Amino acid sequence: MDVLRQLALDFSVLSLLAVGGAPTVFPEMQRNVVEVHGWMSAAQFADLYAIAQASPGPNILVVCLIGWKVAGLAGALTATLAMVGPSCVLTCLVAGAWERFREARWREVVQLGVAPLTVGLMLSSGYLLTRSADESLAAYALTAGTVAVLMLTRVNPLWLIGAGALLGLTGYICIRGVGGDVDAPSAFCRIEQGVNEAVYLEHFATTGARRAARLDRVKKIGQHAAVRVVGEVHRVGAAATAAFFTEFFA
Repeated sequence: MDVLRQLALDFSVLSLLAVGGAPTVFPEMQRNVVEVHGWMSAAQFADLYAIAQASPGPNILVVCLIGWKVAGLAGALTATLAMVGPSCVLTCLVAGAWERFREARWREVVQLGVAPLTVGLMLSSGYLLTRSADESLAAYALTAGTVAVLMLTRVNPLWLIGAGALLGLTGYICIRGVGGDVDAPSAFCRIEQGVNEAVYLEHFATTGARRAARLDRVKKIGQHAAVRVVGEVHRVGAAATAAFFTEFFA
């Protein structure tokens, strides 16, 4: 019951913030289900989004899948109702007033300001999903190429989806799967993963060597300071002892 209550609370708030539809609040949605509550990993969130986009229906389907993943059928119903309910009620309440002020200057200004805001939120959602799904340079290149093709041409997105699926099946693109990192079947992908691991290990070794050098310098400075302190103590002690005996035998 606590999980269902939390689902209802989180998605009710997101419903009122979703300017331009559910995709505009995907970053906050991912933060809630992955980072705050730990209900799934970032890769699982990206997988659910991909399944929702590949299925016929509205973008809101991803909310239903998240609820199903968290709490089964009850979670799917709770998350979906919480995502559509508050925004629908708010729309019904303000629709009449919004229509009465259709000639007002402030309404035009608000609409002009909301449009770029929606675009920015959509871009942030795309960036988040890219970071969650892509692992290799080839995967990032595929994502960037897809964005460029869609922006500059009128190619049907289904062709790009099919090309991405084919590259994934043949192993030329390494991705993160539901259970974590997935080893693609091809030797190319395994070589690419090995290169990435080697680069990481080299960076780790270089960083470790630099830290060791800094620690060695700090150690030498500390030793030098300790020698100076001990010498000063001895000098002061010897001077004090000489002064004492001189005064005593005077």
